Amino acid sequence: MEERLLKLKNLGCDIDGAMNRFLGDKEFYFECFDELMKDPGFEELKTALEKHDIDMAFENAHTLKGVLSNLGLVPLSEQMGQIVETLRFGSEKGLLKKYQELEIQMEGFKSV
Repeated sequence: MEERLLKLKNLGCDIDGAMNRFLGDKEFYFECFDELMKDPGFEELKTALEKHDIDMAFENAHTLKGVLSNLGLVPLSEQMGQIVETLRFGSEKGLLKKYQELEIQMEGFKSV
């Protein structure tokens, strides 16, 4: 478990902050982390972007950003934040590409 935390820290994650939020419960943290890595919200976001459904995309992206932030997954949270802010202003320009970049970045996290 410590090795996984170190890998996340090396990926730029705020593990100290996350552990404060999780009251030091590493087992629960990784239960949440593992569930997030297979969360259907990512696929729902992609589908909403493909369908040009800005409201649904915003809702999914905003929710995912919150979870990513709570887990201290700073690189992913920042990238999702860019998606959220673009959607907040009613635009979807370039977001499918940003989403694809996020998917690639997530692959590195899934192996942790």
